[in-house]
Amino acid sequence: MDDFQVPFNDGSIIEDEDVKKMNFFQRIIGVIVSPGETMKSIIAKPSVVIPIIFTAIVPVLIYLMRFSLYMDNANAAAKKVAKRMADFYIEHLNIKMTPEQIANMSKVNPITTFISIAIGALLAWFVGTVILFALIKIFRGKGSFKQVISISIYSYVILLLGTLITVLVSFITGSIKLDLSLGIFSDQILSGQQGTFLFGFMYTVLSSISIFAIWNYIVVGIGTYHLSKLSKTKVVIILSIIFVLYLLFTGISAGFSEATMGLISAKL
Repeated sequence: MDDFQVPFNDGSIIEDEDVKKMNFFQRIIGVIVSPGETMKSIIAKPSVVIPIIFTAIVPVLIYLMRFSLYMDNANAAAKKVAKRMADFYIEHLNIKMTPEQIANMSKVNPITTFISIAIGALLAWFVGTVILFALIKIFRGKGSFKQVISISIYSYVILLLGTLITVLVSFITGSIKLDLSLGIFSDQILSGQQGTFLFGFMYTVLSSISIFAIWNYIVVGIGTYHLSKLSKTKVVIILSIIFVLYLLFTGISAGFSEATMGLISAKL
């Protein structure tokens, strides 16, 4: 039949003549301009492979637009880490590294860097998707894992849009960083806290609360609502749990990293 059919795990099928059929590119645009209608189309006919490939490749292509600037930033960050590691070896292990060894530690391989970007984006997305599916089932919502994957991966387009805007703005500002998050207030809030767990934790948490992150969660919420048939309240609770878990994980990781580096610097 021509009408879309939305299959659920419990075997039921919902027919909806009002669901618009969309191809891949229509969905990419639709997630941004008309997420409600687009999510219904995605749920009715979920796709996984092409969107995943798109999500892995596009960030790399975006950063290639500013390859030299991105690599300058990556090299500067790598040199900073290498210097700190060399100081740590001297202080705690009595091992002195030669300038050549430090230089080798700070070398950034472009291929490895961009592969890491692709893998990192997919890994973060997949973990969040698994948690989303698990919570939908805990709250006794409907939907298959494939449908949840499709909702989540298409919603990721919002974050890619943020990355694209950042890179485009870099042609004007000369900086690969565009902070559209609460991280812009970190200097005022965390003044004098550098090198502490609190600084690493709070800076990461504030930086994670951005316009595009919130927009992404809203779009995922729209798709989850249409798919799961849960109440809006339950969907908000599910997305809030995922967001809090993400903030805690990234914040605690960054906090320990910052505190470790602060301890090393204090002892030198």
